[in-house]
Amino acid sequence: MLLLDGNVGIGGDPVLLLDRLRALLRAGGEVLAEFEAPGAGTARPVARLEAQDESSEWFPWARVGADAAPALAEAAGFALTETWADGERRFARLRRP
Repeated sequence: MLLLDGNVGIGGDPVLLLDRLRALLRAGGEVLAEFEAPGAGTARPVARLEAQDESSEWFPWARVGADAAPALAEAAGFALTETWADGERRFARLRRP
């Protein structure tokens, strides 16, 4: 499964989201997730989508720094097997045991 552009924050509760993904994966299945820069910590702002003259309702979101990935993976029952950067973007590979 792939979570890019900070989508690990969908719904405002990254552990709950990863719990749901873990339930969908078989043993050995993986999630590739993008995180904020290290030091960003974990924040739970609200967000909305805006385009031209329209905008969505506000919805919960979470921002998670790459340095929080190990604790997040463990809390959701994943093994963090790899982290890497590509330019300014930070990624992690989480494997379901």
